[in-house]
Amino acid sequence: MADLIAPEEAVQVMAQEFKIDTRCRLFVHVPGARATLRPGAGDNRVEVTVSVSGCERGAAQNVLDRLRLSTRQVKDTVRVETDVQEQQSNPRWWAWVRESTSATVHLDIRLPPSADTSIRVPGGALEASDLNGELTVRLAGGSLHAEGLRGALDVQAPASDVLIEWFDGSTMDVEVSAGSLTARRVNASAVRVQAAAAPVTLDRVYAATDVVVHGAAATLRDVRGRLSAQVHGAPLHLEGAPADGSVLSVYGAPLTATMPSSWTGDLTVEGSPISLDDPLSFEGEHTPDRLSGTVNGGGSSLTLRAIRDAVRCEASG
Repeated sequence: MADLIAPEEAVQVMAQEFKIDTRCRLFVHVPGARATLRPGAGDNRVEVTVSVSGCERGAAQNVLDRLRLSTRQVKDTVRVETDVQEQQSNPRWWAWVRESTSATVHLDIRLPPSADTSIRVPGGALEASDLNGELTVRLAGGSLHAEGLRGALDVQAPASDVLIEWFDGSTMDVEVSAGSLTARRVNASAVRVQAAAAPVTLDRVYAATDVVVHGAAATLRDVRGRLSAQVHGAPLHLEGAPADGSVLSVYGAPLTATMPSSWTGDLTVEGSPISLDDPLSFEGEHTPDRLSGTVNGGGSSLTLRAIRDAVRCEASG
């Protein structure tokens, strides 16, 4: 994960170190920045490096001054931010800042792994890796790549592409619209996903999982916990067998479930038409628009619904 690190030709305009005595909090608000969050060399300091690319060396400091970017420490909180009050009260000033320079601001922040972080980089990009603390991300019109996180993760990212890998934390809560979400190799107590016009792919997720998607397809692959999924106006594809009590519903689009031929469960399917592969040994009621019974002798329960569309149950392996 080094895509957002400042290139060699970037000009370093700030390098600061903050000593901390207790578990610290980090607050970052720098619109348009390309930011990286990663563990530092020790548990008692935060290191902030700011660089500027895309402009002449002599103009780099002017870019920073124009942004009114500052760093400061208040007790156990380290803040890296532009003039937030000016942005909120004077949108024309902020538009002037953005339109008057083509330069890119790079933030490289190294912090204790246990630090709790709140970061806002609207119009920018963020890479976060190998952190244990709580991470709250607010992003619009950019991208997020998170890898190796082990705390709670809370993401709101309209018009953004979100990639989460190797997550082993408590909870993962993601809202995304007009972008995309891919999460793979996730181990958590709970995962919640809300998406609008943003395709969702979950791969190898070991958690109780709640998914709601509007206007985009969802692929749910090897979700091992109890799964609740609602997809509106686009297809849903399930691969694997979720935990007992899982319910998947699609409105106005087809649902395809690909399950191991050895799967044992109590299966309820509603849709029109309904198709079931022969290797899935089914016994029970089977009408043109409803199926209810056992597969391979019965076991955990699974409900599949496609309102005004088809359900297909396929066997694999």
